[in-house]
Amino acid sequence: KEKLNMELFEKIKDTAFIALSVVQEGNTLILGDRYANTHLDGRLLQTPFDYILTIYDNDLGVERELKAPLKDSEKIYMEILFIEKCLNKLREVMGDYHLVFEDD
Repeated sequence: KEKLNMELFEKIKDTAFIALSVVQEGNTLILGDRYANTHLDGRLLQTPFDYILTIYDNDLGVERELKAPLKDSEKIYMEILFIEKCLNKLREVMGDYHLVFEDD
């Protein structure tokens, strides 16, 4: 079970994220928004039985939690990829929005 977890953590850390930052602290991966388009705080915690992914958006004041058994690590990985995709969309939109304020 421990080996499965380390494989997931390594897979996440080896992914070439653009908008999402990932730092390991013991049995937890800390997730954040590299571009500060949102104030995302995330944690992926390993327990002896499962993974617990908690995502909190400080701007909206909402939290979401996803639990998956160790054997279903792909479910957690796909959720993290979805978060990355959404953050990249935000980054693109914010870039376009900032163009409105640029001088010609």
